[in-house]
Amino acid sequence: MSSTSHLIDGLSIQQAALTNDWDSVEPIFEQDTKSMTRRITCKGETPLMIAVGTNRSHDFVKRLVDRVVEVDDADKLFDTCDVGDNPLHRAARIGHTTDARVLVGVNAGMTLVPNKDGYRQLNLAAAHGNKHTVNPKQ
Repeated sequence: MSSTSHLIDGLSIQQAALTNDWDSVEPIFEQDTKSMTRRITCKGETPLMIAVGTNRSHDFVKRLVDRVVEVDDADKLFDTCDVGDNPLHRAARIGHTTDARVLVGVNAGMTLVPNKDGYRQLNLAAAHGNKHTVNPKQ
């Protein structure tokens, strides 16, 4: 691996996460499983955080989560970015119930973990008016 290939891969992964393009990065993830959970932006965001933030990359989120769990690295799914949020905080804040369900399915206990400002996911969802995330049956 050249000294800059991780940067190129990071850009490819970021673009794929933004556009729900799992197929383009699957070979990268197969070659380097750590790239699935590595921080790839200047804000310390992981591919999962980027995909959750789009609300159009649900397939990418599901496949990434499944693959990370498969390689026994599920604890890395909830790493925080530089502002102290994990992907579940982001899903709750933005109101991405589909992605939140995937993450809670891996570790329901993460709903009790506050961000660095002390807010839990349900607090963030409610504060941002995301009733469907707080109570998906509505």
